[in-house]
Amino acid sequence: MVAAISSTDWGSVVGASKTSDAFTGWKSDPKTGTLSKVTSASQENTADELQNRFIKLLVAQLQNQDPNNPLDNAQVTSQMAQLSTVNGIQSLNDSFGSMAAMMTAGQTLQAAPLMGREVMYAGSSVSYKGAPAKLGFELANAADEISVDVKSISGEVVNTLDVGRKGAGMQVVEWDGKNAKGNTMPEGKYTFTVNARNATLPIDVKTYSVGSVNSIAQESSGAVLQTSQSDNVKFVDVKRVF
Repeated sequence: MVAAISSTDWGSVVGASKTSDAFTGWKSDPKTGTLSKVTSASQENTADELQNRFIKLLVAQLQNQDPNNPLDNAQVTSQMAQLSTVNGIQSLNDSFGSMAAMMTAGQTLQAAPLMGREVMYAGSSVSYKGAPAKLGFELANAADEISVDVKSISGEVVNTLDVGRKGAGMQVVEWDGKNAKGNTMPEGKYTFTVNARNATLPIDVKTYSVGSVNSIAQESSGAVLQTSQSDNVKFVDVKRVF
């Protein structure tokens, strides 16, 4: 006699479909009649494969059931309902996967008009190419004193910009590419830090880089923009467009 599949056993069948150890069959304990799954390392099971195995097992149970202790109709019905639920979840996952792919492709189309435009995103670098370069920051609260230290790649401060008083929120300033002595710095990449205070209290600041969009790529996570600063920026992380 082959024992009936309990709800716990059916959960094991479902679990087998979610791992790399593919479900290959069932074995019965000769003493207790308890069923346990047999797996082998291979590709993941599909919902159709899982359904076929369940049907084969159910047929085997019906053929080998004890006439004096037949299968419980309610239990069989419950198992079939669980199988239907698993298939429904698989279909729902497939649908969501298709929607995600469509949204990713849609992001790339939405990002296309940004080609050649300047975008602002989280960062602390500024690229000087002979013209005033933008850099951004966001204040948690209004600040009475704000200064921006522009630094070389080695960390040396080349100039300090006195921004003055600004309100809370996102701000944009420009660096003319000159050092503290008024001499024009070589073109290239620099970094910056922002110091903000209100009276004697420091204000939390987030810094933002600004770069031109040179290319757009479609990745699994969505559209990614490559900027003139050689940064890869997710489309959803763009804070502002100029």
